[in-house]
Amino acid sequence: MLLMTNSMLLPIGFSIERLYALKNAENYEREKVFLGPILVIILQDKKRSSKVASNIAMVSTGQEGALNYENVTRNIWESAGN
Repeated sequence: MLLMTNSMLLPIGFSIERLYALKNAENYEREKVFLGPILVIILQDKKRSSKVASNIAMVSTGQEGALNYENVTRNIWESAGN
C-alpha cells in the first residue's frame, strides 16, 4: 500500500465510497442529516451583498420563460452595477 501513488489511490477511494453508498442506499431516506441545520445556523446571520438570489425564480417553458429570463438577466446586471 505504501508504494501506491495518489493516481492509483484515487480510483480505489471512489470505489470504496460507491460501495458504501450502494450498501446504505436502502437507509438513505431514514438517516439523519445534520448538514442542513448546520448550514442554516452558519448562514442565517450573513447579510446578502446583492439582490440577485432573491430575484431568480425561473419559469422554464414558453413565452413566460423567455420574459422571465430577460428579467432575471436584467436584475443580475443591475445588481452587479450597484
